[in-house]
Amino acid sequence: RACLRGRAYRQRVHAPDRLKYPMKRVGKRGEGKFERISWDEALDTVAGELRRVKDSYGPASICYLGLSGSTTPLHGQRRALYRMFNMFGGCTIWWGAASFEASSFASRFTLGSTVTANSRDDLLRSRLIILWGLNPASTVWITNTSYYLARAREAGIRIVAVDPKYTDSAAAFAGQWVPIRPGTDAAMLIAMAQVMVQENLHDRVFLDKHTIGFNRFKDYIMGTGDGEPKDPAWAEAITGVPAATTRALARVYATTKPAALLAGWGPGRTANGEQFHRAAMTLAAMTGNVGIPGGNAAGFEGTPLGVLGARLPTGRSPLLNDPEARGIRREGLNAYSRIDRTGVRVHTSKVFEAVVQGTAGGYPSDIKLLYIAACNPLNQFPNTGKVIEGLEAAEFVVVHEQFMTGTARYADILLPVNTFMEKKDIGEPWMSGPWFVYLDKALDPLHESKSDWDICRELAPRLGIDDYEEKPEETWLEEFWQATPGVPD
Repeated sequence: RACLRGRAYRQRVHAPDRLKYPMKRVGKRGEGKFERISWDEALDTVAGELRRVKDSYGPASICYLGLSGSTTPLHGQRRALYRMFNMFGGCTIWWGAASFEASSFASRFTLGSTVTANSRDDLLRSRLIILWGLNPASTVWITNTSYYLARAREAGIRIVAVDPKYTDSAAAFAGQWVPIRPGTDAAMLIAMAQVMVQENLHDRVFLDKHTIGFNRFKDYIMGTGDGEPKDPAWAEAITGVPAATTRALARVYATTKPAALLAGWGPGRTANGEQFHRAAMTLAAMTGNVGIPGGNAAGFEGTPLGVLGARLPTGRSPLLNDPEARGIRREGLNAYSRIDRTGVRVHTSKVFEAVVQGTAGGYPSDIKLLYIAACNPLNQFPNTGKVIEGLEAAEFVVVHEQFMTGTARYADILLPVNTFMEKKDIGEPWMSGPWFVYLDKALDPLHESKSDWDICRELAPRLGIDDYEEKPEETWLEEFWQATPGVPD
């Protein structure tokens, strides 16, 4: 059943304030003053600026920002446009994530993968569910999470919510709410681990067979090195959670199996936030709830069928094959910059600082042109003031959008893109599947909007790229699902 957002999509498609045709800026950048132009003028202008910047400063001076406003395998964030830019000679892109860097980092280094989840219907096999910093009643957080939590509650499965706020999820699903001081979640998890070891409740068979490093963690929580056991009393001074509450939850989690600890991203969006996620995964291992029905690894929550076996190929950045390419600094990069197999990259939290400071600030390139699609960094990125400074400093800004967002107001050329209902693609589940959805085109593109793929298809010849449209959409989509194990038909 569609959520409110899903049921409101027709209103989005037919919204009167949708961007209807290409526009160019006529006022000061950021004022939001534009005039209508034709697609030919818009694409000719964009192509001319891309060629000018590449010829004057090198391909790395072009920065492409694509995020999760579009995530499908053909038209999505890193597909259509990144393919075009790689065929054009490469560009600077972002790495990292403002939303989930802590969880993703911790999952990769603790579990070796971000594909770590049980599907949501499996919650009905659990005997205990712990929602830690998770509020799916308000945020959805994987399709049908609330539906299965409601069924679990009705089935008498114990649900505990640990959260600083008395959320809608705590009210609707949980039989117990544990308020905690914001940003202190790791301390409570560590104290729960101490209780499990102190009372010999941990699953030593699982730990010995499937983990490494537990003895070092055990020494830490028991205070072997510093003489300070990380017990519930120690945690209470940090978290504000009564020691008795922490001790009781540790005992319940250790002795109720299978149990699912669902670790939200919120607690990780703090300084050193990856420690929350590492501690949650450690507890899942200590209780033997990793990889079993009704359990959960407390990791990033991807599932094997959550990613198609093939997507629109983007190739390697040509910048890596040309050590003498102009515009790339290869020495003395700061911690937010890297040059790897995908090309020249700047951390997502520092992109606009990189625009302002360039190579003088330790970044790999002097960014002159910003090409933005499927995201609204003025609203979504940290340090709004720096975002504005970067948008104003760039020589040229192109934005693909559906509405006049804050970022769109800073565009020199503003291109209207269509919604997912106006093109064909495949819907991949938000992390936890296991399913895919064929997104058939529900209606023809409204107004003068085009898909990102169509825009690139028309831009490519203007950039001297003759083979961008290698295959039609339908052929690509068939190849995507045919290459995916587990899809029978």
